[in-house]
Amino acid sequence: MFGFGKRIALSCFLCACGTDANDTQGMLDATVVADAGLESEVTVLEQFDVGSFNEDLIEGVPTADLAFYLSDGGPLAWDELAGNITRAKRIFGEVGVQLRVRSALHIQIPADWQQIDPAIIDLPSTPPELRETDLYRHLEELRARPSARAIAIFEAIVAHLPEDPLSIPASNTIHLMSFNEVPIPFYEWNGAEWIYNSVPTGGLSLPPYTYADRMPEGIRGAITLSFEVDRFRPDTRVLAHELGHKLINVSHEGGSVCPSFEANGPELMLYGNGEIIPAGEAGRWHQERLALSPFLYRVEAGQAVFANQFLDGGIYRDRLYEALYIDPPCSAAP
Repeated sequence: MFGFGKRIALSCFLCACGTDANDTQGMLDATVVADAGLESEVTVLEQFDVGSFNEDLIEGVPTADLAFYLSDGGPLAWDELAGNITRAKRIFGEVGVQLRVRSALHIQIPADWQQIDPAIIDLPSTPPELRETDLYRHLEELRARPSARAIAIFEAIVAHLPEDPLSIPASNTIHLMSFNEVPIPFYEWNGAEWIYNSVPTGGLSLPPYTYADRMPEGIRGAITLSFEVDRFRPDTRVLAHELGHKLINVSHEGGSVCPSFEANGPELMLYGNGEIIPAGEAGRWHQERLALSPFLYRVEAGQAVFANQFLDGGIYRDRLYEALYIDPPCSAAP
């Protein structure tokens, strides 16, 4: 694995889990604008019963809504996700956040949609020896954004979000969509120049701290699930980890681990089998950031009430969080 300063690791920035560095591909044409009205290309084959996942919900407790869209011929079956959902509910429930499974659809999509374009990223403007160790500050240098085709596909699928008595907006819902391949882009420094590359991922959370307002509001809750790496299939922590990227709005980091490409530890937001969502400055404010997530609502008198919204598109230091961030997250490189 390349050390810091050799790779601008968008697996950290874009929050992809389960990459295979030996399986690479070049940049796809991400400038093709898809035809309007693509929702007609999506057919709902079945709506799964999700009632059993919601029997323990309590009115007044902060809640996040999850909507699943499992593509026919894609990598995941509904029964494979039960363990992921149950474990995620427990992990977040232990810190006072409920997960409500709003819906789960089995959908048919065009075969070519099973491969999503990698995000578009800008060429880094500085060589690695001049870069700071504060990874979050360099996101604006890369300005990751979905391709027009990816946006059109996500929007066409989310257009089929079922009606719901609470009328939670699509913009405040976590949309979990399965595809066979979702590449993630990054740059590597070869000693003289930055070289573009990409690898497929098992899960891509498309978090606000990476995309900010470059992600259309209606699909800002999008997460892709591929699980194409066999070793990740039995890992029931994948869903909770990806939700952490979206809801806590941080990269791969822990109480004593700075944002990094890959690092193991006991916390949910590191690699491994950890489940801890820490609190306070020593815990990098993870619980406190979670509590402020714009994806969370409380049900009061039968109505869903959202208390927070991003003020700067959801960047790591969004004003919503006030002082709930580590600045800088890492010490200067020696």
